[in-house]
Amino acid sequence: MKNFKGYGFFVVMLFVIIIAYISSDYFMNAAKASYTYAQFKQDLSAGMVKSVEVLQNAEVPTGELRVKYSKETKSVYVPDVNDVLEFLEQENFTQFKVSDVARTPWYLELFNAYRFGPPHSVTCPS
Repeated sequence: MKNFKGYGFFVVMLFVIIIAYISSDYFMNAAKASYTYAQFKQDLSAGMVKSVEVLQNAEVPTGELRVKYSKETKSVYVPDVNDVLEFLEQENFTQFKVSDVARTPWYLELFNAYRFGPPHSVTCPS
């Protein structure tokens, strides 16, 4: 047992280095796979898009597009869903679906009110 004394620090450091390496590789691949609204517009104009699902946020008019191709699905966040719908109409693209805003269930609202208390106003000192 005395032979392993002092190695705990090095084992923890090795673990931290491995986790850092794995997470940096994950984030590097996520940056490479980013998809932009400009790419979506180019792909739609080129006829590569099979269908589009428009998911509105509660903070309307923002939202997310889920763009389906023949072999994959990509998503992109957009600042204005209305601009996207106008662009789809300009391109005479009819294979799209607009989803309603997802609402928080009432029981979660009650849980949050119980957990955090009712919302209260903040006043600025004069």
